[in-house]
Formats: sequence, structure tokens, C-alpha cells
Amino acid sequence: MIAHRLPGARLPGVPDLMPAWMQDSGASGIRLERMRVPRPRAGEVLLRVRATALDGTDLRMMRRGPRRARAGVSTPGRQVPGSAVAGTVVAIGSGVVGSELGEEVVVGLPGGGGLAALVAVDEMRLVPRPPHLAVESAACLAGGGSRVWQALDMAGLDKRVAHRRRVLIAGASAAATIAVQLATVRGAEVWATDAVSSGRPPGVHPIAPDALAAEIPSGHLDAVVDLGSGIRLALLQRLTARGGVIVLAGEDAVPGSFRHRTAGLLLSGGRSIRIRTLAAGVHPEVVRALTLLADEGAVTPVWDGEWPFSAAPSAIHHLVAAGARAPVVVQGPDAGDAQTRVRE
Repeated sequence: MIAHRLPGARLPGVPDLMPAWMQDSGASGIRLERMRVPRPRAGEVLLRVRATALDGTDLRMMRRGPRRARAGVSTPGRQVPGSAVAGTVVAIGSGVVGSELGEEVVVGLPGGGGLAALVAVDEMRLVPRPPHLAVESAACLAGGGSRVWQALDMAGLDKRVAHRRRVLIAGASAAATIAVQLATVRGAEVWATDAVSSGRPPGVHPIAPDALAAEIPSGHLDAVVDLGSGIRLALLQRLTARGGVIVLAGEDAVPGSFRHRTAGLLLSGGRSIRIRTLAAGVHPEVVRALTLLADEGAVTPVWDGEWPFSAAPSAIHHLVAAGARAPVVVQGPDAGDAQTRVRE
């Protein structure tokens, strides 16, 4: 596919139609359609999608049903799933000054759009992909990795102040693995219930969820990041010191929900422990920091398999069947072969 800066109405070298997976009926149903290629507006670029990472956030968006994309991302009229993409700039709209044709980038798409051959994106959302970072890794970091970073910040584990803070990362998932890696990079002392030991840095204290009460003294932890572990909030509160914070960042941690407002009010009372729920957004500066750490080898994202574009429904089926414990990667329509590769 030829890359072009847009001088006028047409996109030279770019087809008028493209393949895209549209949301169908049901919580996870999609169907393949030929759609008109989105036109980059002022300040936007057109990306050729090379890899799309799908995770629990995408499943939640699909359960809400088709809807219009949010500001900052141009997608076709009905919803195309896929909120984290690695791609190549193939056309540039007017007013774009910081992006180059042929540039390899990674981007979070708050309105979806990644399960298509091409997607138009606001230039301000783009993050350059380091040349040695695989497209699959980059796409995974733009999704779950970005949310984990924000959860650690909410827990008071900012990289400037996290040294020697004691934190529990609760949850057995790819997101928990990245959280453990990031907390370690930031200098915290980490306990982890994450069962994915392959991505766990040395020095982390592995602990089974049913051993928490016996092995961690009451009030010992400065912070807890709960990534959908299912551990009782009362136990997490007992393990957390006065002035500490518990961040609920799992798939069911809906900010403002009755369950978590009530939990926060009842369980925080009298203990000065803050219980917070994460409302993660898409922040390019966070994605940029994550890709640089991954390029250095300090963070290694985990995903649960790779599928060719034609097998996107199988990827979503696998994601649902596995409980969305790890993202799945769908290659762009110009990449890969007809075989589905699933990690053991």
C-alpha cells in the first residue's frame, strides 16, 4: 500500500473500500464487511493496521452494543471493535506536522476501530513504536498496560515515590503480570498472587490468595491493586495500613457503582484507608513510557495467542472462553497466514 500526504479529495494509492469486522448481534458476535475507507480530517492520519490487541475492555464495549465512536477517532458509522492498535501511517490529513508517512506507531482507540484494514486517528494520540518492539507487544501495552500504569499511579506508586512502599498486586492475569513488573521497576516491595510466573521479576513475593491472612501481617501494606482477584475487600482492608489505599481495577470495578460506593463507605470508615475504583482513559504519554520500558526489556507484556485477520471471530471466542485473563492479538489483513497460533 502506497503512503501519501493528502493534497485533496482522494487518497492516492489507497483503496476506496476495506475489510472490517463489524459488531453483530450478541455480546461478542462480529461479521466481516466491505466498508468505505475512513477519510482523515484535519489533524488526523490514516493508519494501516498491523496488529490489534483485544481484551476485557473490548468485550465490555461490545456488550454495550454498536455506538458512534468518541471524539478523536474516525471509524465507520457502526462499531468496529478493537481499542489498541499498532500500525503504519499511510496518509496524512491537513494540518498534521508531527507525523511522517511510513512511521510505525501505536495508539489507543477509545471508540474502537482496530479490527479493520485502516483507521483514521487524531495525530495527538499517536506514539512512535520503537523499532525493536514487536507490533503484538506494542498493541498490548496500548490497552491493558496503559490501564495498569494508571492503577499504580492511583495507588500512590508514582515512580518518584514508590521506593520501598509495600504493595500487593492481586489477580492472576496478564494485566497483573505487567503490574508486578511496573511496581518492581518503580522500586516497590511487591507481593503478587499472579500465577503467571514467567513474567515475574526476581525479588517479588509470590503468595496464594488463601495464604494472605496467614503470611502478611495486619496493616503491613501501603497499597493494594486488585485486578479482579475476587479476594474479599474486608481482608484487603485488614492487610492495609492506616493512610493506605486499595485500588479496585478489575473488569467489574465500575467507578461510581452502588457496590463499590457502598464498599468504600463501609469498609473505609474509621481506618483512614482509601478505596478507589479506576476509570482508566487513553493517555499517549503513558503508552509512550510503557513502550520505552518494553524496548529496554524492563516490561514484557503477555498475550494469549495470535490470529490472522480472517479468524477474528475465533480470537474473540477464545478471549471469552478464557475469561479475558490475557489479551489476544489479531493481525492486520495484510499480515500472517491462514493458521491460528495459540500460546500454550
